[in-house]
This record gives sequence, structure tokens and C-alpha cells, in this order.
Amino acid sequence: AGAAAAGGAVSALYVSPVELVMIQQQRFGGSIQKTLGRLHRDFGLYGFARGYLATGLRDSVYVIGMLSATPFLEKEVKQLGFGSATGSVVGSLTAGVVAGTLSCPFDCIKACMKGDIERKTYGSFVGTGRSLYRAGGLGRLFHGGEWRCANLFGCFFIVSA
Repeated sequence: AGAAAAGGAVSALYVSPVELVMIQQQRFGGSIQKTLGRLHRDFGLYGFARGYLATGLRDSVYVIGMLSATPFLEKEVKQLGFGSATGSVVGSLTAGVVAGTLSCPFDCIKACMKGDIERKTYGSFVGTGRSLYRAGGLGRLFHGGEWRCANLFGCFFIVSA
């Protein structure tokens, strides 16, 4: 699980700035090139690191679920006498729900931070989490959780097949 967590953190080095550009482009429109230019001009290279911690934590949980929990659970289900297909579905579903639930607050914090690169509403990782909690309790940190779980289940199932 440690190597999987490290893999998630390393993958976030690429994923985090890509998601920043995507979210900023969704908010303000424009081409990828213009969005990249605006972000660099207004926030410098350091701006592309906005939300990295949240992305890294989210992706670490994701990769642990996919590469550690899913195969482990598949094996356990098969050892109970169920077939390979059942093991794959049960392992992927269980790991997807757990990883989706655990990573959801990080994903919510990440999206808010990247959407507010200007820091008008959301500042640091911890500050963003506090703001979201104050705005809607724990439920606010889990908005979209059911979709995240469904997405991870599907991803984990495809990778495990």
C-alpha cells in the first residue's frame, strides 16, 4: 500500500496542474494555450501547484484502492469459493466505494482551491476544508460522493479485468 500511495502522490505531479488548467478553462473559457498563458502571467509557475496537496492525497487513496485493495479483496472473495468474475465485481465495488468515500473530501477541497486560484474564498488546504465544513457540515465535503464511488468502481473493475 505504501508504494501505491507514493504512486498516487507522484502521479499528482502531472494530474494536479492539468486539472487546474481544466477547471480554470471551464470557469473562464478560452483555449488551453490562452488559459496556460493567463495562469502563468497572473500566478507564475508556483500557481500551477495550487491544490497539489489535496490532489496528491486524493490520488494516493485512489491508487491504493486500485492497486492494493482491489486485488486483495478479489483474492479473498475467490478464497471463499466464489468465481473469478464475482471476485472481480465484489473486490472492485468494495474498494471503489471505500476509496471513493475516503478520497471525496480531498477531491472537493481540490476542486474549490483550483477554481479559486485568486484565493478570494478559499486559501490553504486546511482553510478550504474549514470553510467548506462551516458552509455545510461534513456533507459539504462529500458532495458528489456517490458519483465518485461509481466512477472508481468502474475504473477498478476495468483495470482488474
